[in-house]
Amino acid sequence: MKTITIRVDDALFEEIEKKRGDKSKSDFYREVLSEYAKSTDEYNMNTGEYNKTDEKSDVNTSEYTLLLEKDNTYLKEKVDELVRLLNQEQSLHLQTQRQLPGKVEEKTKRRRWWQFRK
Repeated sequence: MKTITIRVDDALFEEIEKKRGDKSKSDFYREVLSEYAKSTDEYNMNTGEYNKTDEKSDVNTSEYTLLLEKDNTYLKEKVDELVRLLNQEQSLHLQTQRQLPGKVEEKTKRRRWWQFRK
């Protein structure tokens, strides 16, 4: 069995306690949640009272979801652009490295200690 912890304000808690009566808190909340889950289908959970506007916000949840999707699309485009620029930078870096003269040791071809004469 899983555990759920929630916080409610005092007024709501008092109202719930009045309705609970003599039942244990766990049994009462399990019963309320199971009844709610049975009576509500997924469509109703995604609309209706869940789409109400928050008192502090100007945007309801469906508009907020659309804004988040827009932001997500914008950020994905920016990531793609950054990856393209990074690949371009790496390509240019390799081209410049090829144009630079080689190491001094490669030009003089140092002899190993056993190669005295040649």
